[in-house]
Amino acid sequence: MRLAVNGSTVYAVFVRWDSLVEDDTAGSRYQSHVVVVRSDNAGADSFTALGTGGIGSNVAQTIATFSNTDNSSLTLGQERTGSDLAIAVDPSNPNHLIVGYENAPGANGSGRLQLIVSESTDGGMTWTTKFTTDSMTRSAQPALAVPGR
Repeated sequence: MRLAVNGSTVYAVFVRWDSLVEDDTAGSRYQSHVVVVRSDNAGADSFTALGTGGIGSNVAQTIATFSNTDNSSLTLGQERTGSDLAIAVDPSNPNHLIVGYENAPGANGSGRLQLIVSESTDGGMTWTTKFTTDSMTRSAQPALAVPGR
């Protein structure tokens, strides 16, 4: 889980693993959802300000990884991967935020890893994909920031 804060508006992003896609000595891949939840009063509402019944907003369906070894098809050399996430909120607009997340498309054992960046301009209710790396570049471990204006 990752957090982003602007005043009393707090966002959290996490990956919900839905079902197993691949499991071997390198690690596991899961059919997953990237979910954002929001609190409008600094967390006192248990992050229920977004989505029907307060269950959050679905950013994307993706294939997440969990690596249990180094130097495998699911790692970047010595760097393990695993449901990699980042979130940032605009310091001048609490309704503008971006999320970066991992995807591991392709056949079992293919070793494909990519990063995707999605943006919301309405407080996390809807999402637009803004950038996707080519899965052949083996990208993971995002970091994001929104500069102040």
